[in-house]
Amino acid sequence: MTRVQAAAAAAIVLAIAACDDDDPIDTGEDFIAEMTVGAEVPPVQVVTSATGTARFEFDDDADEVSYTIDVADITGVLAAHIHGPATTSESAGVLVTLFAGPQGGTGEVNGQLTSDTFTEADNPGTVSMDSVLVLMRNGRSYVNVHTVANPPGEIRGQIQPD
Repeated sequence: MTRVQAAAAAAIVLAIAACDDDDPIDTGEDFIAEMTVGAEVPPVQVVTSATGTARFEFDDDADEVSYTIDVADITGVLAAHIHGPATTSESAGVLVTLFAGPQGGTGEVNGQLTSDTFTEADNPGTVSMDSVLVLMRNGRSYVNVHTVANPPGEIRGQIQPD
């Protein structure tokens, strides 16, 4: 073995040794929506101090989206959805149901409203996972939380890559 071959072999061994197999390979994408009362379209009927954050992580290997919705100062939650396609000044139809509350709504919620996953199979006949992801990547979808006081939606935020 020549010195060049030996050096190349040593470099490969060092590169392999430097790899940490315990670190997962990131095969997904992250998204976020900061929800406020002022972002709702049409404007809310009963103004509140409610806010929220929705976080999404697309797992390409599993072809699913994990999500968590945290809210503050909100009462009577009926549902939460992803809607689209829409800009910040438009309303649109439901693409994915993220939360379905009890009839009559929840009590006061301060903290995690829901955390789960969804796949294309969870929304049969509505829209493909690819379409939802394209809308999320391009800021053309939003999350909103519907309440008893504001059935069309109390807080809303456009979904953006994080």
